[in-house]
Amino acid sequence: MMPFVQTDKENKKQKGKGLTPYQGRRRCFGRYKCEDCRRVWMSANSWANTGQSCKICKSKIYPQEQRPLNRPGNMDESDIRKRHPQELCEKCRKLRHFCGDRDSYARPAAKKDLDGEIDKLTHNTSRLTVKDKK
Repeated sequence: MMPFVQTDKENKKQKGKGLTPYQGRRRCFGRYKCEDCRRVWMSANSWANTGQSCKICKSKIYPQEQRPLNRPGNMDESDIRKRHPQELCEKCRKLRHFCGDRDSYARPAAKKDLDGEIDKLTHNTSRLTVKDKK
């Protein structure tokens, strides 16, 4: 199911509809192409109406195509071990932290940390006693 796959050409036909093919609130997978230096890249941290700067020429580029992220366990083409260049990401700069933190699809390391926190909370709450109200 890919409800918002559109090419840059299709997006240009929809003037006034937004800067990117996808107009939702969630993170998605985007394909970028810099017209100045011809560099092409993909990012699993693509957002509506938000660009990324080209690594080579620093031009602000909006995605040509966007589509939903696959759910965990059915990994997308992005390499989760690869660092997301926050200094080139408009969303990261705006938020002042990694933009992927806002999404429910946590990276494996973040999920492991979250599981540890849940274990601590569970352990701490098991020592609490509840008094009956009379």
